[in-house]
Order: sequence, then structure tokens, then C-alpha cells
Amino acid sequence: MTNLNRRSKKQVIAAVTVAALSVGALAGCSNSGADDADASEDTSANKTVDWWTWNPDQAVVGDWVDLFNKEHPDITINYRYIAFDDYANALRLAITTPSGPDVFGLNYGPMADQFGSAAIDLAPLAEENIGADWQDQLLGEDQLRVDDKQVALPWMVTGGGTLWYNQTVFDEAGATYPTNLDEWKKTCEKIEAIDKTCFTQGAKSSDFNRDIYVAIMNQISPGIVWDAAAGEVPFDSPEFIEGFEAWKSLFDEGIIEDGAFGLAQYPDAYDEFNRGEAGMIALGTWNNSNMTKAARDGNVETYGDVANDQVFTSGAFPTVVDSPMATDILRVGPDIAWAISEESDAKEAAWTFIDWLTTSDAAQDKIGSTLQTPALVSAEIDRSDLVDPELQNPALDSQATAMADESGSGSFPNADIENALYQALASTATEGLSAEDAAKSVQAAIDAS
Repeated sequence: MTNLNRRSKKQVIAAVTVAALSVGALAGCSNSGADDADASEDTSANKTVDWWTWNPDQAVVGDWVDLFNKEHPDITINYRYIAFDDYANALRLAITTPSGPDVFGLNYGPMADQFGSAAIDLAPLAEENIGADWQDQLLGEDQLRVDDKQVALPWMVTGGGTLWYNQTVFDEAGATYPTNLDEWKKTCEKIEAIDKTCFTQGAKSSDFNRDIYVAIMNQISPGIVWDAAAGEVPFDSPEFIEGFEAWKSLFDEGIIEDGAFGLAQYPDAYDEFNRGEAGMIALGTWNNSNMTKAARDGNVETYGDVANDQVFTSGAFPTVVDSPMATDILRVGPDIAWAISEESDAKEAAWTFIDWLTTSDAAQDKIGSTLQTPALVSAEIDRSDLVDPELQNPALDSQATAMADESGSGSFPNADIENALYQALASTATEGLSAEDAAKSVQAAIDAS
């Protein structure tokens, strides 16, 4: 991964024209024969795009649609928001039917693997309309290939494995941000003394348990999780057992509260944090927009005047193992990417929308204005709207350094392995499963894949 503030890949912005998009190229992305001909007729005529995603949410999606329609007033966007915890199931039920989306969001890793077969190959369209060097222009595009098929194009790139904290809560409690487990316990004592939750975790949302475990494993040996998932290292080796023990210690020491598995990260834990009722939460760099004045104003509308007083920033995950090899290592990749359904009857309009989202100045500069890392190499991150630049600029600098390090990045090759990890983490925390047996259960899933 390049230094994402300096954007050191080719500094090229594609001049994309809808007129250059050939119906023939779109037809070539469909299944075959007569179906292709029908699709080409439909996609050239239909100007309504059904868009399914968990991000952007309802609070800001209108801004995105309005911005797109300034350039493409002839295309109608029908937006459907689905909470992330419900998204995969909703997509599974509809993606192969005409009632499903035209454009849909994907994560890299198992989600792209699971739903990639329902998406058209975007590589020919990208080469024709963005340029022969389109891969050089987009960060993380290589993580969205499934069986040599470009199933989606990235919108933004994020890093998982950070903690977020509310400086307002910390100031009220007289607490400092912890760097290790002992300090974390002392911080929690101070925050809990003012009747607030120290660390809120929606453990019902398995992805966020995974992010904590991967952060722990990257302290033990950066990237070893992905080596094991690829069959290069046994998952039941001592390093992974140590990782499960460290995960369990967060419950034993009271860092993660009883009842966490009854909460979803979104909206339960997220709302608690944003209301100033919790000091810390495990989120990635996708939460950077909450450092801005614009996001604070939006939070006032959602949570009331209490949101005016909250100041959010991020920190490295505290060290929770005895002899860490590394700290502040993130899992980096496309947070969300856009795909076109094979079943879409509006493929031409859908491509125009995806092309705009991923390569236009307007869309990618808007990503940068929210402090996210745009997928388009030439787009910049705009820090001008920070609530507390003195506090938040160093955090963003640390993020950029961590995101430039690829050692902790990767994904599971299939959902079965990831689901085995989810179950092992839950059972270790709540059912008394030993760390050894937890590691063996994930290895069994790897062996069966």
C-alpha cells in the first residue's frame, strides 16, 4: 500500500465520457447469446438504477444522489439502505432475481467471493472508459478480483484495527488513552467512575470481533492470520492460541462488558459512543468523518445537543500480549466497492453511476472531504473541517503511516473459514471453549475448504 496522503501512484484522472460506453461492451458482460441481445436493448433504454448498500446511509445519501444528478440528470437512482448485519442475507435472497439491485455494494474478501458470481466483469468497461492504466488509477482494485473477474470497483480504502475514543469523556474522567492492557484497565476504572461505559463492543456483529482478533494477531506476528488462512501456517499453532487467550482476557478483565453479544455494533454500540455515553469503541478509519464539524452537525440532528460537546479521534489498539512484534498494524483494503448485477436491465446507466462514484472528481473529492482515503489515486484527503486539529491531525498522520504498511492486510479466502473464526471467538468468550480448541476449530475449516 502506498503512502495514502502523498498518493504516490500515477497522478492521473480519467476523462470519462458516457458517449464512449458501447452497448456492445455491456452486452459482452452478460451471460450469452440471445440473453446478451435482450440485455443490450434493455440497458440502453432503462435509466433507472436500483442501488443497494449499507454505506452511505440515509443521513447523507441525498447529497450523493444530488451530486450525481448534477452531471447525469437523465438517470434516476432508487436507493435502498440495508443495515450491514442484514445486508448479506437480503442480497442473497434477491441478487439472482429481477427484483434485486442493479448496483450493489461489496466488501473485499468473503463477501466479494460469495456474491462475485452474480456480478458482471467490470474490467472491460474500466479499460474502455477509464483507460488502459485503470488499475494504476485505483487503490485496492486487485482485492476485488474473483477467479480473474473484476467483480467490483473500489470507492474508498480503509483500515481496520484502530480504537476510537471520545476526548470529552476522557477529560471528564481524567483519563488518558491506554497503550497496554494494564493502562486500559485503569482507564476503564476512571470512566466507569463517572457512570459511563468504558469500551462499548457490539459483539453480536461478528466482523468487529474479527477486527479485534486480527489486531491482536498483528501484534503477535503481522500478517500471520492471512498466511494461515492460505494454508501456509497452521491455525492451531501457539501464536493463534495466544491470540484467543488475549481475546478472552478482554472479557475476563472487564474491558468488554457482559451482555456485549446482545448488542450490534451498528446501531447499538455506535449510538452509545456518539451520544457520549461510552469512552471507546472498535471502529476503523471508515469512522474518520466523525472528526469533522459537518459530521458533528449531523450528529446533533440525530442525537440532540449533547453531540455538540463530543470530540472524537482514533488511537492504536492497546498492546494486550506480553511480547508484541509490532503495534499499530492495520488491515487495509477497499471498505466498500460497487458491482453491477448480471440480472440488471439497466447496465449502461449502472456503469455510468459506478464510473462516477469511483473515478469522477466530484465523487472522489467528496470522499476525501470526509477524511476517508479515496480509491482514486489522484484525489486528496481534505482536513480543513476538523473539530480539533491539534488532537486529530496526529491521529490521521498515524493512520496514514499504518495504512502504508501492508504486513497486516489480507482477507479470508472463503466465508466458511471466516464463519469458523466468528464462532470460535464467540464460544471462547461466552461458552468456555478453550483457546486450543478454538484454534483447532478454525484449522478444521481451513482443512475442509
